[in-house]
Formats: sequence, C-alpha cells, structure tokens
Amino acid sequence: MHLFPGDEDVAAAIAASRTIEAGSPAYYTLAWHRLRLLIGENKQEDARAELDQILDGRPLPEGVENLMRYHRMKLARDLDDAAAAKLARKRAAKLSPERRQEIARRAALARWRRKKP
Repeated sequence: MHLFPGDEDVAAAIAASRTIEAGSPAYYTLAWHRLRLLIGENKQEDARAELDQILDGRPLPEGVENLMRYHRMKLARDLDDAAAAKLARKRAAKLSPERRQEIARRAALARWRRKKP
C-alpha cells in the first residue's frame, strides 16, 4: 500500500514506522517514506529534526545518505542550510578509471566551449 499526504492512514503509518529499530533492514526505507509523508503533511520541523538525527555523522548504508540529503535539501531554510545538506559525492569512487577520464574530458571540453568568444 502506498500512502499519500492527506490519506486517512498517514498518522498511523508514521507512528508505526517510528517503532522500527535502526538495525532493521526496513528502517531506512520506512524512514524515507515517513519523511516524505511528514513533508507532504507540512510538518517540516518534525522532518528536519528526524533528518538531522539520521545525518548526524554516523556511517549510513550505501545510497541512503544521498536519499536522506535529498529530503534535507528540500527543507533548507536558506542557502547556507542547503549547502550544508548538499549531496555526498561517493558515487564517483565506483566508476572505472576509464569512465572517470571520459567524464573529466567532457567536463574540460564543456569549460573550453563556454570560454570561447
């Protein structure tokens, strides 16, 4: 079942998702949806507090950090807050050396084209 903000079961689903312990394999999936619903229900302060707790510096499973930072950027109060929530750049470490070279080449070419009169 997929809930949307405004559905009658949202409050119960949010409460139930908070009972799941952080060690559970479902924890971050439920946290993502809980945050989505909180934001959709205009409970930004609650969502911001939960996200700050999740993003407190402890290591997160691969892929989770950027998903949570995505929500945190939506809740930014100003540019400094948005900059603090910027997405992590861990993904590049998984690219092959050849792919990294290709990306760097394309970026250099794009910079050169912008500088051309």
